[in-house]
Amino acid sequence: RGRGGHGVLKMCWSSWSDLLAVACTDHVVRVWDVRTRALAREFRGHTAQITAIAFSHDTQMVLSSSMDGTLRHWHLSSGLCF
Repeated sequence: RGRGGHGVLKMCWSSWSDLLAVACTDHVVRVWDVRTRALAREFRGHTAQITAIAFSHDTQMVLSSSMDGTLRHWHLSSGLCF
């Protein structure tokens, strides 16, 4: 279980930064800075289990898909979903 007691479904490491994206059982994507061990961002919006997670090539976006039928593009700096 991750911090806060939420189970982990998927993880994705950014090869260009010290970020780790984690898809949790509460349908939230959490991005951690592994160097500082701090939570960098939480993305909420999925209403069902997250099925896949990935960083964009430039590490500016996190992409996630879910059993709710959505594909979400999360912007790391602003926290907005496109």
